[in-house]
Amino acid sequence: MKIGTVQRDGKALLAAEKAGGVVVLADVMPDPPQSMMDVIAGGEETLRLIASALKAATPVRMDSVRWMPPIVNPGKVLCVALNNSANKARIMKGPRSFSSTTKPPWAALEL
Repeated sequence: MKIGTVQRDGKALLAAEKAGGVVVLADVMPDPPQSMMDVIAGGEETLRLIASALKAATPVRMDSVRWMPPIVNPGKVLCVALNNSANKARIMKGPRSFSSTTKPPWAALEL
């Protein structure tokens, strides 16, 4: 199940992918999780509730919502640099380990 954050009417809401479209959880759940942190904290039980709510839901087109960063106000952003094997022209030989860095919370820009 793919879950993300969308913006509707100026408010951040959770949404889930269904059949190539998207369902805003607030439209199909009486008490939806308010953030990705709620989903993470709720664990498997929250995921089961979301999956159950999605069964009868009718998705809308993906491009009909404005996507936001999954966690809207992160405490920090951790970055991991790995080799990009999707583009053979840019593959480089490098160390076996990855490099990492941290960024301030405002580094998570909206798309």
